[in-house]
Amino acid sequence: MRKKILASILIMIIVFVGINMILINSSVLADSHRFDYNGELNEGKYPGFKAKLDAIKRERPGWKIRIMETGLDWNEVIRREGDGVGSSPRSLVENKYGEWIVSNQTYDNGSLRAASDKAISYVMDPRNWLNPNNSSILQFMQLSYFEVSDENVKAALKDTFFDNMENARIINNVSRDYNINSFFVVARIIQEQGYKGSSTWKMDSDGKSYYNPFNINASGNGVSEIIKNALRRAKDKGWDTFEKGLRGGIEKIGTDYINEKQDTLYLQKFDVESKGGLYSHQYMQNIDAPRQEASILKSKMDKINGVLDNNVVLLIPVYNNMPATPAAEPNGNIDIGPINIQLKNNHTDWNVRESASISSKSVAKVANSSTIVLSIMRTNDGWHRVVLVDGTFGYIKFENDVWEQVNDVKNTNEAMIVKGDDVALRAGPGTNEPVIMRLSKNSILTRVDNTGRYNINGYIWDRVELPNGKKGFVARNFLEDTKKANNIYRVKVNDYLIMRDAPNGQDIRHLGDGVLVTVLERVNEKVNGYFRDKIITAEGAVGYVARDYLVNVNGEEKEEPKNKPEPQPSVQPVPQPEKKPEVKVNLIDNKDDVNKTIKVLPEAKADDLKKKYKNAKDITNEKLATGSTVNIDNNIYTIIKIGDVNKDGVVKEMDAVDILNYSVDLIKLSY
Repeated sequence: MRKKILASILIMIIVFVGINMILINSSVLADSHRFDYNGELNEGKYPGFKAKLDAIKRERPGWKIRIMETGLDWNEVIRREGDGVGSSPRSLVENKYGEWIVSNQTYDNGSLRAASDKAISYVMDPRNWLNPNNSSILQFMQLSYFEVSDENVKAALKDTFFDNMENARIINNVSRDYNINSFFVVARIIQEQGYKGSSTWKMDSDGKSYYNPFNINASGNGVSEIIKNALRRAKDKGWDTFEKGLRGGIEKIGTDYINEKQDTLYLQKFDVESKGGLYSHQYMQNIDAPRQEASILKSKMDKINGVLDNNVVLLIPVYNNMPATPAAEPNGNIDIGPINIQLKNNHTDWNVRESASISSKSVAKVANSSTIVLSIMRTNDGWHRVVLVDGTFGYIKFENDVWEQVNDVKNTNEAMIVKGDDVALRAGPGTNEPVIMRLSKNSILTRVDNTGRYNINGYIWDRVELPNGKKGFVARNFLEDTKKANNIYRVKVNDYLIMRDAPNGQDIRHLGDGVLVTVLERVNEKVNGYFRDKIITAEGAVGYVARDYLVNVNGEEKEEPKNKPEPQPSVQPVPQPEKKPEVKVNLIDNKDDVNKTIKVLPEAKADDLKKKYKNAKDITNEKLATGSTVNIDNNIYTIIKIGDVNKDGVVKEMDAVDILNYSVDLIKLSY
């Protein structure tokens, strides 16, 4: 009898498991297991998470962290997220090539291609994005409503096409009604519509206007089909005011996603929450969208003091059978950014093709070597995406015996300040060109071409350079001459100026003499004998420096700060920088002839090395990245840049993460 009972139970278990396997995408599946992170996590099962989560808790004590055990096999997840290639791919990437894509077949607006498994692995691996100082971490933020004022939301609308108090009130009220983060709603509208607005924001039909701010059902191959589907949805739902379109869109997001436990930007793209099924219920196809939207979300929440300190709950998904180390970034086999090329002598009438194929039709010709051509993107098979002065875009096949790179064309050298938030630095002139990076408001760059020769997509595009060497194009209306601003300062020191994370905080970097910064806030109290004002560097780093070592580039300030604690004399001696004990004041240390190494400070460049060692040559990296080498008196020395752990020549947050990983034996470091 006992055996029969056991046999019956066994049969029931087998049947139950079989049904679950058959219905793997149905609501029969149990929801994911979610729990608060208290410092304990099975590192054998989920390698590489604990150290990163603990670092978040230390740096952001006001944040809460929750773990989402998906119960899913990592390799199966990657395979399923890549389904549909060739017809309707589940995962797409924009303006990427090489290992990022499956093939060159394009979708939607022509810039999207099917994402490869390697690309999906890299983007989906949470361990790649658990940096508390990087906006990408907010793709894991749970999107529930927290109380903010209409004025707070209005501040988040600044520099957008829908910036007015009535829209702020509507957004906040509707967000509250559906228990959805108001700043997320703003970020989602910007993600869908851009800062300037798109054709689906307001569409006219049959004598009426219809609104689809979230681009619901706005899909298809080609712009006209996308707009037609967006309009059909808005008309069917009666969205003939902004509030109706907003309410309809938020209701769909709330009902279809957040209430279904797809309550983070990450989960709205990657459907790994078992509630309601797996993989197919995604808000978008672009695998970069969660991080792009997280960047906008952070910039909006940053506008309100304290909002990011105490209102963040992170939900971190973990998977079974994950690799021991985070998924590596794919090799794009592509170089983006402006360079100038020209035909060599005796070569004429070279075809500019419609696409990167010798068989595609010619859209223009390059006459001869007197024509300078702007190349904005290059693949390793020799094709260059180019733009001509008349605005014609196309492709040329770069052959070394026919073409050559020439010096950049520069007609000016103007210091400019960025006026807007998250301004795109693009590889070429035009809103369809790849974004190299986003520029912070009040950061400073150099304009090198102000001719206005590129008037494309409704903007005049200026060619610019950043202090770190990056080059690209910015729409002119987002730039202002620093001569017109009264908050641009030049660092005036003998050696370097310490920049801190707070007025009485820790050193975060050193600024050399002559560096331009923008003062964001003047403080009213001294710390250790100094007024340490809040500034932003040209690269977008924010911190605090001693006021005494800043000189206004336009002479005296146009407006005295309110409640200025003490007047500054009209003539001051050149001050000496704050001294930090046990830190060398020279950028380049003396060479170590025994170990054949040279230590350098983070700001050091190749020119600094040449100044110290006149016979230095064959420097392999202009930034003096850790691991680069130099030949001095026929001896090869290896450079060790202090703080540059990942050997890219720039000291930033990821170096700290690598040090942390090294401390817990997750990675090995060497020079």
